[in-house]
Amino acid sequence: MIPNLWQLLALRPSLRRFAFLAGTLLLAACAETVSEPVVTSQPAVETPAAGSTQSAETPLTQSPLVPAEPARSKVALLLPLSGDNGTLGKEMLDSAQLALFDLGSDQVELLPHDTQGTVAGAREAARAAQRDQVSLVIGPLFGRDAQAIRADGSIAGIPMLTFSTDWTLAGGGTYVLGFLPFEQVQRIADFAASRGSRRFAVLASQDSYGDAAVESLKQELGPLSSELVRETRFQADGRDMEIAIRSLTNADAYQQDLQAQLQALDGRTDDIAEAARQRLQSAPPAGEPDFDALLLPLSPAQLQVAAPLLAKYGIDNQRVMLLGTGLWDGEGLGAHQPGLVGAFFAAAPQDARTAFEARFQGVYGHKPPRLATLSYDATALAVVLAHDGNADPFGPAAFANAVGFAGVDGIFRFDSSGLIKRGLAVYEVTDTGVTVADPAPTSFQALTN
Repeated sequence: MIPNLWQLLALRPSLRRFAFLAGTLLLAACAETVSEPVVTSQPAVETPAAGSTQSAETPLTQSPLVPAEPARSKVALLLPLSGDNGTLGKEMLDSAQLALFDLGSDQVELLPHDTQGTVAGAREAARAAQRDQVSLVIGPLFGRDAQAIRADGSIAGIPMLTFSTDWTLAGGGTYVLGFLPFEQVQRIADFAASRGSRRFAVLASQDSYGDAAVESLKQELGPLSSELVRETRFQADGRDMEIAIRSLTNADAYQQDLQAQLQALDGRTDDIAEAARQRLQSAPPAGEPDFDALLLPLSPAQLQVAAPLLAKYGIDNQRVMLLGTGLWDGEGLGAHQPGLVGAFFAAAPQDARTAFEARFQGVYGHKPPRLATLSYDATALAVVLAHDGNADPFGPAAFANAVGFAGVDGIFRFDSSGLIKRGLAVYEVTDTGVTVADPAPTSFQALTN
C-alpha cells in the first residue's frame, strides 16, 4: 500500500518520490489539525505547514531524520485574474492557495501573475515570472496563451505545467495537465466492448477535439475485435446536427424505400393494401440502426441539441449503447437530457473531487468551478516534487515518475512526451444524476503506458 503524502513528509527523500496526493484523506487530516486559510488573492502566498502523521506501515530509521532545510522553490502561477475570465482565474488561485495550506508551503513560494485573459498579458506574465527566477510555471489557462509564451521564449529552460487541453503543446519541458480525449475514448470503448458491443458508430464535430476522438476510437477498436461502421461529422456550431444524425441512421434511404412501397400501393383499395398503407405511413422516421454502440464526444451544448434528435430517429439505449467522454461530466445530465438515461461516459473519478468541493465551499463560501481541481492538483504536485529533495525537483525525471500521483481528479502521471495519463471511471446516466458503472483504478500497475 502506498502511503499518503501527509504521512510521507516525515520520511527520507528516497521514499518521497513515490508520494500520492490522496485528496480525501489529505483534506480530512489537515482540516483537523490546522485552522482555515485566509481568503485572499495576494501576489505571494505564505501559509502555515500542515501537520504530518507517521504511517504505521512504513518503518523509519532508529533515530529521527533531521534533513538540512532546503531553499524554497519559487513557482509562478499564471492565471487570468482580470478581464472576461477574471472570476474563474481568481477561484483557481483560491484553489491553489488551499493546496498550499493543506500540504504546507515551507518549501514552495507561489507567485501569481495576471495574464489578463489575453495573449499579450500572458507574455508579460511569463516575463515577470522569468524575472522572479522561478523554477516552475503553472498555467496558463488557455492553449493560445501557452503557445504564445513558448514562442516568446521568455521562460525557455523553465518547465511549464499548463492547464490547457491542447495536446500539441506537450514536450520540450511543457506538461499538459488538462483533460484529454484520447484515453477517455479508449476507456469507454473498452467498457462498451466488455458489455458486448462490436459495431461502433461515432457522431463528432468537425474540429480538433472531434478529430482526436474519432482517431482514438479507430485505433482502439482493432485490438477489441470491433469495427467502426459509421462515422458522421457536423459543424461545431451544431447547425447541421439533424442532417448529420439523419445520415448516421441512413434515414433518407429508409424514407425513399417507404415512399417506393407506398407508391406500389397506389390504386389499390382492398383491405390488405389499406393495412399496409397505414403501417407504412406510421413507420418511424428511420429504420433499425446497423450499429450497437454510438460514441458522442459532444460538449454539453452540442449534447442538448443532439439528444432529442437521436430519440427522434430511434437511437436510444434500448437499441444502441450511447457513449460519451469527459465533456459529459457536469450536473443534471439525466434530468436535462432524459433521452440519455442509460448512457455511459468516461471521466475523472468524483469521490475525491466531492470532498475537495466541500472543503472549498467550507472555506470560501461557494462551490468551486470545475477547473479548480486542476490548480489544486498542480500546486499540490509542485509541493510534492519540492519536498522530494532532488537537486532538480522539477526536472524531467521528477515528472516522469512511473508510479504517478493521486490528486482530487484521481491518479495521474506524465508520459515521456509530457502528456498526462489519468485513471478514469465509467459512469452511467440516471434520471437523478450519474452512478459509477466501473470504478477508476487506484494505481497504474494494471494499466498499459
